[in-house]
Formats: sequence, C-alpha cells, structure tokens
Amino acid sequence: MRRTKRLYSPVVLLALIWVLMGETGCTAGQPGNDTVATVGDVKITRQELVDQLLANSGAQTLRTLMLRIAVDKEAAAAGIAVTDEEVEQELERLSEGYGGLENYFSAMREQLGLTRDEVRKDALYRLKLERIATMSVNVTDEEIDRYLKEHAEDFGPKTELQLSHIVTENRDDAEKVLKKLEDGGDFAELAQEFSVDGWTASQGGDLGWMEIGDPFVDQAVVDAVSELEVGQIAGPIETEAGYEIVMLTGRKDTPAMGREAARQEARRRLALDRAEPMAELEQALLDKYGAEIRDPELKL
Repeated sequence: MRRTKRLYSPVVLLALIWVLMGETGCTAGQPGNDTVATVGDVKITRQELVDQLLANSGAQTLRTLMLRIAVDKEAAAAGIAVTDEEVEQELERLSEGYGGLENYFSAMREQLGLTRDEVRKDALYRLKLERIATMSVNVTDEEIDRYLKEHAEDFGPKTELQLSHIVTENRDDAEKVLKKLEDGGDFAELAQEFSVDGWTASQGGDLGWMEIGDPFVDQAVVDAVSELEVGQIAGPIETEAGYEIVMLTGRKDTPAMGREAARQEARRRLALDRAEPMAELEQALLDKYGAEIRDPELKL
C-alpha cells in the first residue's frame, strides 16, 4: 500500500499558471487585475494569485519547464522516440501496488493534484530521460539471464489485495464489533467508531492495496484474507497492533510477465543501475543546451 503526502507538483503549478495567464488573453508577466475570488469585500486578483504561486514554487516550476525542453531536444538529437503504447505500458508498471490503472490515476489526482494528462506527460518525460541515460549502456544476454533467475519473483504472477480493518485492544471488543457486523453493521462506520488505529479509522478502516508477500503487512492477516472473496470478513486476528477484523474489499490477479517483456524489464533495471544518476543527467542537459534563468528571483 502506498501513501503520498498531498502537495502541488511543479507540473500542476505550471499548468495552473498557464491557465491563469491564458484566460482573458493575458501575456507573460501581465496576468491582469480581474478578480478571481472575494472574501467579504476584499478582492483577490489574478495578478496577486500568480505572484503568490511564483513566489512559493516558481523557481522549481520554471526548472521543470526548462528540463522538459532540454530532454526533448536531446531525445530528438539522439533519435529517441517514445510511442503511446510504451507510455501506456509505463503507466501500467507505475500502477502496480495501486490495484489497477484507474486507482493509480485517482491516487495521483487526490494526493498530488495531477490530471490524467499530466500523469501521462510526466511518464513520457521519465521514459525519454531513461532512454537518454541508458542509450550507451551495454547489457549482455548472460547478465539478463542471471538477473531473471535471481529475481524470478518480480516477473511471476502477482496478487494484489485491497483491505480494510478494525483494530481493537482486546479480543472481547473485537468479538463485539464482529457481532455488530454479523447483524448488518456498516464496516466503515464501525471502523470510525471502534478502531484504535487512528490513521485508518478516519478513512473507514481503509488500508489500501498490498501485494501478497508485502513485508509490511502482518503474515497472520495475509494468511487469513488470501483465500477470501471480495466483501468477506476475517477475524479477530491477533497481531502486534491488537486484534484485527479485516475485510477484503478488492482483488487483482496479474499473470506472469511474458518472456520478451521480462527480458526488456530486466535490461532496463540493469542499465539504470549503471547509468548516470538522473539528477546529474538533468543538470548536464541543462548545461549542454545553455539553459539560463534570466530572472534572479526565480533562481533556485
């Protein structure tokens, strides 16, 4: 399961600033003084909003835009092209652990404020950067064979489970909650009322998605829910947290990766391990294409 602190990424801020400046025909540096919000009789203008966005995150947002241009130039010069199909495959890879692509898009929207289009653009950028980083790295067939053998579990079939739980301090309390569930009680409402896990209680007990074998999930819980049907409940289960009642709310079974796809992924991992660190490559590309920030207030 994955949780990400909610924040606004440079990608989101860049899009927002463009929208703000683009409406009503505003030009760069002159967003306009039309009112975008009011609080009582106090007005907030478009100019004030853009100024605040630029002051808070303008430097990082500008760097993101410059990097995209530099990477596009280098990819074009090197003859690197990324297809829509490759972007979709990358998104599928990134969505592992989220229970599917739709859940991944929802998580990126809720946690980072990214739209689907922004997620795709970011995936495209990362793929181009990886291709640039690894285009001169040589990986032999023997190395790929060895990697596949040593990491066989990464390429085999996977099962992802979405769980919710209610944690109580003792078995008696757990049995009382279980009885309420058997009598038709709503799991999410009971989690909010009785669970001592404050982090998940406020979310109706939602634990998110996990893979079978996830080391951060108690093995007793995995054993109890792995054979359940979606909607079924197991427990009470004694764990380090207390006594848990667990409901399976989603399940996704993914078949083993095909031979050629597995070899490509193994090569990718091996090449990235040997490639120049991405942050260093990004700076090198900015230097190569003479990137220069003219406004001193936007320098990092």
